[in-house]
Amino acid sequence: MSSPRAESLNNVFPVLGMAGFALAWYIAGIYAATAVLMGIITLQVVVQFALMRRVPMQTLCLWALVVVLGVLTLLLRDKAFIQMKTTVVYSVFAAALIIADVLGKNLLRLMLEKFFNAPAAVWRRLSIIAAGYFFLLALCNYFVARYFSEGVWVSIKTFAFPAATFVFTAILFIFLYRYIKEEESGE
Repeated sequence: MSSPRAESLNNVFPVLGMAGFALAWYIAGIYAATAVLMGIITLQVVVQFALMRRVPMQTLCLWALVVVLGVLTLLLRDKAFIQMKTTVVYSVFAAALIIADVLGKNLLRLMLEKFFNAPAAVWRRLSIIAAGYFFLLALCNYFVARYFSEGVWVSIKTFAFPAATFVFTAILFIFLYRYIKEEESGE
C-alpha cells in the first residue's frame, strides 16, 4: 500500500545518501564512503518495499549500479568505479530524455503536464535542453574525477552538482510559469 509518506522516501534517501557519503568520506575515506552509500541505498530498497510493497524501477536500477560499482571499488581498491556512478547516472538521464523524444514521448511533459499546459514544441525544446544539461554534468563529473583530487570530486559531487541542478530546475519552472494550469473551481 502506497502512502504520501512512503512516496516521500524517494526524496529523503538521495539526500541521506549524499550526506552519508560525504560524511563517511570526510571521516574515513573513499572506501568507507562507498560502503555507506551501498548501505543507504540498500536500506532505501528495503524500507520502500516494506512500506509500499514495491520498489520503483528507477530505485532498483540505481541500487544495482551502486552495488556493482561499489563492490568493484571495494574489491579492487579502485575509486574510479564509484566515481563513475555519477557519470553513468547523468548519462542515463540524458539518454532517456533523448530516446523518449525520438520515440515520440516527452518525459518532462509526462512528469509535469498536470501542472503546466505548455505546447508540444516547448516541451520538446525543454527536454533537449535538459538532456544537454545532464550530459554536461556527466562530462564534468568524468573530468573532475579524472583530473582533480578526490576531495575536489567529493565536494563537487556533493555540493556543486545538486546546487546546479536546483538552479537549472528553478530556471525551468520560471520558464514554464507562463503555462501554469489554473485551478478549476468546484462550482
